[in-house]
Amino acid sequence: LLIAREDLINRFNTNEGYRMFDEVPAVLQYLRRRGIKTGVVSNMDEAGEKVLCHLGIRGYFDFVLKSITAGVEKPNPRIFEMALDALSIPPYDALHVGDSEAMDYNPARQVGMEARIVCRATNSARLVAEHPEKYVACLDDLKQIV
Repeated sequence: LLIAREDLINRFNTNEGYRMFDEVPAVLQYLRRRGIKTGVVSNMDEAGEKVLCHLGIRGYFDFVLKSITAGVEKPNPRIFEMALDALSIPPYDALHVGDSEAMDYNPARQVGMEARIVCRATNSARLVAEHPEKYVACLDDLKQIV
């Protein structure tokens, strides 16, 4: 059991325990070329930033705000305010993209940010069609927003 636990921890300290969707690098490159500042707001621990490095995408982000170092975690709106401070932008100039209504969309909207939920579920086409102000089917859809 100890070996399995250590193996699991090792997998989640590298990119082995994570899957990156195919469009992610291209969208991050697109945002970078357009001069759009980007950051990560996450409830991850220190290992999370290592994962971004292992996946080869850490360099696309201007900052990584981890709840463990921020002293507050999502869905507390304060962590979103801290992200705005890190980018030195007002809420109306920010777009937060996440995968949870409760943890991402609602608190981002609460501080005045635009927000979208990436909805990859089987019913995503219907949700995106009915609520384009709330959902995107994939990160490529962000190119139409920013």
